[in-house]
Amino acid sequence: MTSDRPFADASPPAAMAPHRPTIAIVGKPHGFAGHAHGFRQPTLMLVLEISGLDDGRMTVLRQLASVELSNAEATPPLAGPAAVAAACLLWLAVLHERAGVPLLDPARMWPTPGGAASQVTIVQPCLTPKASLLAFEGLLQWLNQSMADPAPSESTWQASLQRQCASITLGLSGTAPKGFNMLHFLKAAADLGVPWSRLNGPVFQFGWGRRARWLSSSFTDRTPGLSVQLARDKLQTGAVLRASGLPVAAHGLAETEAQALAIAQQLGYPVVVKPVDLDGGTGVTANLQSPAAVRRAHASAKALSKRLMVEKHFDGRDYRIQVVQGEIHGVLERLPGGITGNGVDAVRVLLERQNTERRTATDDRRFLKSMALDDEALELLAAQGLSGDAVAPVDQFVRLRGAANVASGGVPVPVDLARVHPDNRTLALRAASALRLDVAGVDLLISDIERSWLEVGAAICEVNAQPQMFSTMHAPMLARLLDGGDGRIPTVVVLGGQSAVAIGARIHQLLNDQGHICGLATDHATWIGGQCVCRGTLSAHAAGTILIRDPTVGAMVLCVGDEQALNQGWPVDRCDVLVLAGADASEATAPQSRAALVGLIRFAADLRPQTIVVDADMVECLSVASMAFAASIPTVQVGLPDHTEAERREALVEAVMRGLGL
Repeated sequence: MTSDRPFADASPPAAMAPHRPTIAIVGKPHGFAGHAHGFRQPTLMLVLEISGLDDGRMTVLRQLASVELSNAEATPPLAGPAAVAAACLLWLAVLHERAGVPLLDPARMWPTPGGAASQVTIVQPCLTPKASLLAFEGLLQWLNQSMADPAPSESTWQASLQRQCASITLGLSGTAPKGFNMLHFLKAAADLGVPWSRLNGPVFQFGWGRRARWLSSSFTDRTPGLSVQLARDKLQTGAVLRASGLPVAAHGLAETEAQALAIAQQLGYPVVVKPVDLDGGTGVTANLQSPAAVRRAHASAKALSKRLMVEKHFDGRDYRIQVVQGEIHGVLERLPGGITGNGVDAVRVLLERQNTERRTATDDRRFLKSMALDDEALELLAAQGLSGDAVAPVDQFVRLRGAANVASGGVPVPVDLARVHPDNRTLALRAASALRLDVAGVDLLISDIERSWLEVGAAICEVNAQPQMFSTMHAPMLARLLDGGDGRIPTVVVLGGQSAVAIGARIHQLLNDQGHICGLATDHATWIGGQCVCRGTLSAHAAGTILIRDPTVGAMVLCVGDEQALNQGWPVDRCDVLVLAGADASEATAPQSRAALVGLIRFAADLRPQTIVVDADMVECLSVASMAFAASIPTVQVGLPDHTEAERREALVEAVMRGLGL
């Protein structure tokens, strides 16, 4: 590793003298970009050696477990190498979580085969193995240097810990999915059993082949660019909606303060000032009652965008209606930022308490924004006959923001869809359709969501093409994009030498003959349908990824004959049928070939096949690795010793097709 690691400047105080590491990484760590050991995401595998843990160092470790790096109650008792390794993994998981890196499976550990009692093998889920290795090295560096101090004070620990945690978290955060939505889509995929992979940067793929979809935040692979361009310009959006007969508040472009004041005077107070080209409520100030308020709002918004607009304020409750492919998936009422009086504490005290709760929350409140007692808040307080030092009566809501969006401190509250009047649902669907958006957040102002907008009036204040969604909305949206399925296509994995390639090619041919566009990956070529798309030696992960990425592939066959082909892991997390192909005549007596196949079979156990098809010639290998498979997986033995190789192959193929239900 080079000196530019993200934790290089986070060394503990100089008083902590260098010493021989007590917890050390042995050998060369290995990162799996694909699936390995049953994990649903990339992993980092390494061996830890934990030695020299005398009573003094164990005492230090126990005390470290009680500080803010981790939850002492969740930390296993620190007694022996395995327990110390488990504590390290727990601390590492906390750091990943703080950095926004999703860990969808718990880390695993086991005694190192053939290693000393002080060695433990661990497998840590991650997004980028290199970044997780740097984080782990940083954690071990800090733990070892902390244990080197014979009598460190708690303040010394806290100071060095905060520096190290901040540095490690910063390094990990560079690999984390950006924004709120993607983290929750990945968690939703785990809950729904949907396979996923990172395509590039902020774009993730969910599912395989023709059933796959792409997401970047709430943009999909079918979100029209023209629609996004329109939706990001509120003036253009308003013009399109108005021409479609949808209710939009009167507004005008205000590039200067004088124009803003003139438009406000023309529209009549109260008004709203907002940037034309920013999403998520950024720079929006609503319910402005005076020229002075307009001047302040204009100056604040001008710092964010050159193009501003002034809009007539519509007095109503603020709702976000989530539309996905012509369906409403959720409705939120967005309550404006403020506090609720308790009859004892001043407004400023209650506000600071609320800000602290939001900053330290572990539930969805942690995504809410803090608020300041600024000019907008003070003006609204004055309109309510209050000040920052006033004590509001018990249960009185004190509004501190004119706009109700989350970006300005608002709170989203789910609304039962049954409460929404059918006309209002149709209005939201028409707004998304007018802009040709497959996914949209329609912001509706209306006095009563249970009554028709045709009766009580309403105004659409924004149609967001990339909506930030409440955490309960991601799973329904992902399920809808995948048509209610898990995004998988029929998958066959064939293990063996050249015999496996011949069997895989025959399955590939039959699936194509049945009208499926089938992909075939071997150790020397990759095929899609009847076309060879790639030649040359590729890992199983790389060859399989070609098939998974192709939007035409409706089934795939992966032929693997060498453990080295799996140095990046499997391209899939499971398969429908696992085939243990017989050895060719030239391979039948080669012990190394048999040993390699046994290793492959053990590695394939985590693919959780629905059916295992075994050539009679492979029964010995299967019996060696049988402990790796669940007893509930049906196993079909094919062929007899006196059958020819061609007869056994055809019987295998027929059994595979039955296993696929084809």
